[in-house]
Amino acid sequence: MIEIKQIFPDSRDAEIVSEINNEAFPPHEHIDLEAMFRMNEKSDADIFGFYNGGKPVGFIWTITNVHCVYVFFLAIDAKYRGQGYGTQAIDSLFRFFSDKQVVLDIEELDPSVENYAQRVHRKSFYLRCGFHETGRYTMFNGKRFEVLCNGGPLDTEGFMDLVLLIHELMPVYPGILL
Repeated sequence: MIEIKQIFPDSRDAEIVSEINNEAFPPHEHIDLEAMFRMNEKSDADIFGFYNGGKPVGFIWTITNVHCVYVFFLAIDAKYRGQGYGTQAIDSLFRFFSDKQVVLDIEELDPSVENYAQRVHRKSFYLRCGFHETGRYTMFNGKRFEVLCNGGPLDTEGFMDLVLLIHELMPVYPGILL
C-alpha cells in the first residue's frame, strides 16, 4: 500500500518530484515545480508524493475547494509505471479526499494525433479506477481536455470555481469549461 506525504519546497524529495514532473509531461503541458509551489502559497493547492517503502514513486498536484479536488497533475515515475502504483495512488486519493468530488482532465481522444493509443490507454485507466465521463472539456494552450470525475454528476459550480481560481493565479490557463 502506498503512502501519501505532502511535498514542500524544502522537502528532501522535492528534486525527485521535479524530475518525475519534467519527464512525465510534454513541454506544452509542463509547469515547473517552483511555479507549483508559488501557486500553493496563494491557494488551497498542494503537492503530495506517493511512497512505497519510503521511496517516492510518483506525485500529485491538487487544488481544492469545499466541493471538489481538481487533480492538476498526477504522475508515476517512469521506472515504476505498469506496477499498480497509479491504481493505488488513485485509491489513496479517493480515500484522502473522501468528502469531495475528485475531478481531472485528460487530453482529448483525437485519432489524428501521434499519441492517440497512449491517450486511449490513459482514459481507460482512469475509467477503470472509478472516474467517469462528464461530457465537459477544459482548454489549455489551445488544446481541449476531457473532464472526468468520480461519484455522481460533475459538480459544475464547484469545479468552475476552481477553474476560475487557476485562471486568476495562472492567466495562461483559461477560465473555460466547455
